[in-house]
Amino acid sequence: MSTVMKMKLQRATAPENLGFDSNVIKRVLTQAKELKLYYHSVMIIRDGIIAFECHRYPYTADTPHCMYSISKSIISIALGFALEENLIGFDSKVVDILPEYLKGREKDERLKMLTVRHLVSMKSGKVPSPLIDKAKTNWDEDLINAKWEAAPGEKFRYVNECTAMLARIITQITKMSVVDYLMPRLFEKLEIERPYWECDKRGIEAGAWGIRLSAESMAKIFLCVQNEGVFNGEQIIPREYIRQAVLNQFNPEKPDKEDGYGFGFWRKSENLYRGEGFFGQTAGIFEDSNTLVILTASQAHSGDLWGTFAKIVTEGMIEKNPDAKPDEELVKMSKNQYADVIEKNKLRSPFEQKFNNKEIRFKPHRFISKLGFPMSMLSLATTQSARAKGGNISKIKIQFNSDEFVFSWYEDFSENTIKCGLNGEYLYSKCNIATHDFDVGGAAYWVDNNNLKIMIRPLQSMARRDLNIEFFENGKVLMTPSTDPDMYALFGSVVGAIRQISKNKVIQDLIEFAFRKFAEMLEPVHKGSI
Repeated sequence: MSTVMKMKLQRATAPENLGFDSNVIKRVLTQAKELKLYYHSVMIIRDGIIAFECHRYPYTADTPHCMYSISKSIISIALGFALEENLIGFDSKVVDILPEYLKGREKDERLKMLTVRHLVSMKSGKVPSPLIDKAKTNWDEDLINAKWEAAPGEKFRYVNECTAMLARIITQITKMSVVDYLMPRLFEKLEIERPYWECDKRGIEAGAWGIRLSAESMAKIFLCVQNEGVFNGEQIIPREYIRQAVLNQFNPEKPDKEDGYGFGFWRKSENLYRGEGFFGQTAGIFEDSNTLVILTASQAHSGDLWGTFAKIVTEGMIEKNPDAKPDEELVKMSKNQYADVIEKNKLRSPFEQKFNNKEIRFKPHRFISKLGFPMSMLSLATTQSARAKGGNISKIKIQFNSDEFVFSWYEDFSENTIKCGLNGEYLYSKCNIATHDFDVGGAAYWVDNNNLKIMIRPLQSMARRDLNIEFFENGKVLMTPSTDPDMYALFGSVVGAIRQISKNKVIQDLIEFAFRKFAEMLEPVHKGSI
């Protein structure tokens, strides 16, 4: 396999070089701080050149990040290649490609009608349950087994399993994984390292979610999309396909630039379309100004995130000044952004000696285990759609040193060990949680003589995991997990959608109260002892 070079995108000296006002960018960064937006990276790119970027420590332009439904845009691109190579057609029927799904369903006329176009445009007519345990199923089969809401092509319904089925189809017709198929066609040509993509138990990519891409890699892909498939003068993505993919396909006979959904892309207006992923992963293309906005985040209400950073484009455009110099205040602001504030508390507890290098054992918490949410070092937002969920932490061990400690834990019958800084800085380690590899930042501080707070940031996920450990003289321990953003914030978008079901404010408030309590119940206190 060829070696992929890490080609970096060109950077401007100052935002004004490409027509952006540094004062507006400073105002936006201030607003983002005031609103407590959970963004990790932002890039503003015009004419293929990065005008401004900010990566909040510990994230960088090259940190692989979970992209959620941006994965749908990548599957769409893979489909574009398969169509160009005549491996498949828009009107190809699912049961012709995967005839095993017709077995036992020979009388299902709707299933016989289902085509590739229906899948990529989210018009399958199927509505799978959002409560399906992804650890127990084949993700494309979830679509086949779902109930019909309408005949294929009749109704738009945004369904993850439509794209999971596309991933299964691409694997079937190419006789290789989606990543293997895209390596020579897309990733290598854009000089992007082989990405990780969440797979089901058969090794087939999720399709609708699960790809990890850095902000810079995502920028390269969407620059190629923005330029009708061309990158550095080479036609990479098929031109006619990508032209159609970013248009509203609600009426396939006459796709347009009105609000709607294309083939893995959201058309937002005449001059704007986006690739979008849960928790704020966004690649937005302003066609009238040839501008691309890249965001990675852990923001539950992603509309607030986009609305804030889009102001750099909608309110900050000025005449280009190729001779402009950097605004020193903006440079300082952008380089001193932190995703996490780590307490620099120099307090050291006498409990360090008593518990040093001792195994602290915990019993599984029955309630959350029965619910299918056993405690993991990964947030529920990371594990809820995963094949392997980890969890059931049975013991931990802490080995204290001068300004750091080594932290080990046993989860899902495997052990991980990381380093944690005790000086206000992350220390970095590698670990494998629930079959996934992560680069992990670890830090901690003593809140008081009894309470140790440990902060664990798996960089390839999107939320930080915190543990508050309370120590007692009798060797007992109470461990309380939490997540940043907190569990209720992560459920916020779900709550918002459910609130729309009823216009009755009392019922809406009851729904919100119930979800808040449910979020609290998912992170109970765990009792342990040495």
